[in-house]
Amino acid sequence: MSLLSLVLVSLLYGPYQANIIRVVDATTLKLNVAVWPEQTNQITLTVADIESPRIKGVCETERLMAKEAKAFTNSFIGRKVILQKVQLSRKDGKYYAVVRNTRGDDLGQALIDAGYAVKKEDESRSSWCPDRN
Repeated sequence: MSLLSLVLVSLLYGPYQANIIRVVDATTLKLNVAVWPEQTNQITLTVADIESPRIKGVCETERLMAKEAKAFTNSFIGRKVILQKVQLSRKDGKYYAVVRNTRGDDLGQALIDAGYAVKKEDESRSSWCPDRN
């Protein structure tokens, strides 16, 4: 890998500071990311390596849990976050990152600890519906 490639990878990797525009769901955030002094980029980013219930889930239990998880995320992160290990997926074109609040606490781990997320083990999607497990 060339020196330029290494510099570009380290620049993309982070850390970056970002302001929250909107919490879409527990693991998806719309952000203004500070990429350079006085320059921001607006992106939608997903917390890396975890899975949480979806707002448009397959059962009422999942949809209710998704709303609770979104409220948890809103209160946990506040208005600013720190992004680390930012990656653009070649598979789906989405940005993924470790997301921390301004105290340095990991959002993904906090969601897991609170029971609102699980580690993403493979390509299969977890079921949050009791009758579908």
